[in-house]
Formats: sequence, structure tokens, C-alpha cells
Amino acid sequence: MVKLYDVVGVSAVRKGAPLKFRLANGKPARRARILERNGHDDIFLVQLDRAMPKDEAIAAFKERHEEYADIDAAKPKVAVKVSAPKAKPSTKAVKAPAKSGAQLSDAALKAVNKVMSKVA
Repeated sequence: MVKLYDVVGVSAVRKGAPLKFRLANGKPARRARILERNGHDDIFLVQLDRAMPKDEAIAAFKERHEEYADIDAAKPKVAVKVSAPKAKPSTKAVKAPAKSGAQLSDAALKAVNKVMSKVA
């Protein structure tokens, strides 16, 4: 399925930043307000005659507005998945505290160690 857009234009993320293509659906004025609210500068958006895929929309925009023809369409960002090494659960035997008033029976210690070995 190809996504279609009917609004295309350019804006800079902040003053002095390079211009990038912006694609949207709806009305250019509404999208411009959203971009302004998010700190964009040099916003110029136009309504296309019909909805088009990204490449066609950018080509049509460049054809009509030659002053923006030298801007390259940004390549989509590739998400890099970084995974941390999995921590192994501790498999130490549980011992009752020596100076505590609470003492575990041998049966309770065996039960706890059995559960811990299954978790590991």
C-alpha cells in the first residue's frame, strides 16, 4: 500500500537550519500552524491538485517552484535496534540470616532453592 499526500512543501526545523520537504494531508494552513507551533521556520506549503505518492509529490513541487529544486528529499531514517545483554538471574543458594530471629527450616530452604533453579 502506497501512502498518498495532498500537501507538500518545505520548512526548516529552526532558524538557519537546512530546508526539508514536508508532506501531509488536509489543508496547508493547518499544517503550517502545527509546524510553527513546533518551532519551524521558513514554512512554505502548497495544496496539490490530487493526492500523490511521496516521490511524485516532491517532483511536482520542484517542477512548480524551481527555487526549491536543489533541495534533496531526506532519506527515511533507519531505526537501529540496540539491545542490552540480558542479565542472568542469580543462582546463589538462599541461607537464613545468622543473627535474625527468623529461621527457615531445611524444607523451606530446599523449596526456595528449587524455585530459584527453575528461574535461572
